[in-house]
Amino acid sequence: MTENDKATQQYLELYKLAVEMADRVSARRATANAFFLTVNTALLAFVSSGSLNLLWLVALAGIALSETWAILLKSYRDLNAAKFSVITEMEKTST
Repeated sequence: MTENDKATQQYLELYKLAVEMADRVSARRATANAFFLTVNTALLAFVSSGSLNLLWLVALAGIALSETWAILLKSYRDLNAAKFSVITEMEKTST
């Protein structure tokens, strides 16, 4: 195997790793979505059966949870955008 073949093989391995990492981020994002959706649904169920005194507390918890969810989704979106930018650049360079 020549030096050029070794470099090409290493580049291909790095490319596969970058794609796999981007896929993992997408999977983690889906898991986070499921978690936050479940918790928000539970809060909604609690609101429908709770007393008026707890309503404000549950509403504030729901708002805080939704804000956290939005921040986390933005983080995942930014992370995946950066990873796909690297992947796209690797694809341009390899051709």
